[in-house]
Formats: sequence, structure tokens, C-alpha cells
Amino acid sequence: MEIELNIISFFVCELCGSSHPSKWERWLHVSSSHNNELAIKCDREDCGKIFATKSLRNEHVQHHAIQGSSPNTCEICGKLWGSRVDYWKHVMGVHSDTVPLICGVCLKVFPNVLQLSTHVRSKHWPLTNGDFSCDICGRPYSNKSKMSRHRKIHGFEENCDNGVENNSENKVDGRIRETDLSCELCADLKFTNLEKLCNHRRIIHGLFPCDLCNKCYGRTSHLWKHVNRVHKGHEDVTCPYCLKTSASKDHLAAHISKIHRYEPDSRKDRKR
Repeated sequence: MEIELNIISFFVCELCGSSHPSKWERWLHVSSSHNNELAIKCDREDCGKIFATKSLRNEHVQHHAIQGSSPNTCEICGKLWGSRVDYWKHVMGVHSDTVPLICGVCLKVFPNVLQLSTHVRSKHWPLTNGDFSCDICGRPYSNKSKMSRHRKIHGFEENCDNGVENNSENKVDGRIRETDLSCELCADLKFTNLEKLCNHRRIIHGLFPCDLCNKCYGRTSHLWKHVNRVHKGHEDVTCPYCLKTSASKDHLAAHISKIHRYEPDSRKDRKR
């Protein structure tokens, strides 16, 4: 007789014992629900990143000793990356919900856009990394159009009367105004920022919108397949066991570890 085991993974907060369905939601809980005295933070003054567990924090501290003051460590899962490019690829593929909440200068993650913007203005102002840097998260871009397109993920657009170039002649003094955004399925509903519109789509309609072209998908996996195919020009990766396609190698690895972890390695079988 075969017995099927349904294993449900929960991520437990070490500070209060509460359970959360994902690492991101656990981190969001820790950063927003526990005050600074209780938060599991990096002790370095030039870092201050918050981690969900002490083990992740301790591993991060060891990376400081190896790489210096700003290691490319993911706050959500603790993985270390050799470059910022690799770090951003990891975030876009695995922790996509955090993208609008990451500081583009020090890679620190924040619970909301307001705290992110306050951090950038208090810790990294004036921005010096490029003439066109996002005044919300500080991430630099090569031209104004790319920066403006990126800025929409935070739910803001710049006032037409005030540029947001970051240079000595025109310091960032643009007034941030929120845009009126409508749900295509509820025409009478308007939202003041993209985050609220996205939350509405997910909760009410079960949709996940693409920030680049505004198309919506019923699953995050379908959304990331679209992003990789259309906006990044990447090919899908295929599971060797069931031929399911995934948007990235990280998603494929997660699929295999969850669905096929007890199956023999098909690549070894083919070699025989």
C-alpha cells in the first residue's frame, strides 16, 4: 500500500514563533512587527541589514570579513552573490515581490516604499552613482527614459516641470506625485499607486501584472515566463523528468526539489 505524504513547509519567526508560508513573508513580518531592539540585524553601522534568523545573520557577518563592508548578500534567503548583477538576477527570479523595495545603493530591503525612500535620502543623498538615478531607491540608469520606466514600479512618476536628473546643476528636487491607475476589470476603481493596483489585481482577480507592459497572468510562474521570453529574450529551461518548462534555473531547481526529489537522476541513467 502506498502512502502519499503531503509535506507543507512553514518558515517560523525565531522571535515570536509565528509561521509564514514563504521566506519573504517571514522577513516582512520580522522587519515590520518587531522593533529595532528585537530585530535580528547586522551590527555593522554601515550595513544594518535585517535577517529572519540568527543563522542567516551570522553567515552574513562572516561574508563581511571576507568581502568588506557591502557583500552582495540576499536578506531574504541569505545567499551570497559574487556581483551585483548576479544578485539582481537572483532577486528578479526568486524574490520578485521585493524588487520595488530594495535600495539600489546598498541592497537593503524595506517593508514599504516610504521607508525605502526615507533611507535613500538620509543615508545616500546626494546620489553620485550616475546622472540618472532613481530618487526613490537610488538605482542608477544610463538615461532618463530607462530611469523613468523603472520608477513606475514604485508607483510614482516625476512631475513634468521638475526633472529628476541627478547632477550638480540640477539636484533632485522633483515633487513626487502619485498617478491615477485603473483596473481594466473594474473601470470605476482608481488607485493612487502601482502597488495598490497590483495588490487589488492579486487579491480580487487573482492576477499578477507585468511591470514592463502591464499584461496580467494568473500565476507568478506564467508571469516570469513572459518576462524572460518577451523582455529578456531568454529561453525556457525544461524539467528532465516531466518536461515542464520554467522561467529560470532557480525556478526549475525549486520545482525538481519539490516534485521530483525522490526520483533517480535521469541524467545519470542516460549516461548508462
